[in-house]
Amino acid sequence: MCVSSGSLCGLKQAPRVWYNTFYEAMMAEGFVRLIKDHCVFIKTRGREICIISVYVDDLLVIGSKAFEGHPQTTLPDD
Repeated sequence: MCVSSGSLCGLKQAPRVWYNTFYEAMMAEGFVRLIKDHCVFIKTRGREICIISVYVDDLLVIGSKAFEGHPQTTLPDD
């Protein structure tokens, strides 16, 4: 769970703080960040795969049936 001590909107460092929080959440869930593209995270289980791409504050989640519902149940709504 991610908790902010105050509002970040409008601050110069807000995008970086948001990304760092997102990155830590992805690492905690076992995702690996691509070396060539820091906005793409991958998690595999055997032959099953889940890919999450982040652009600004939007996510694209692509994955095998085994990962269905996984990111939605583990990522905070904030």
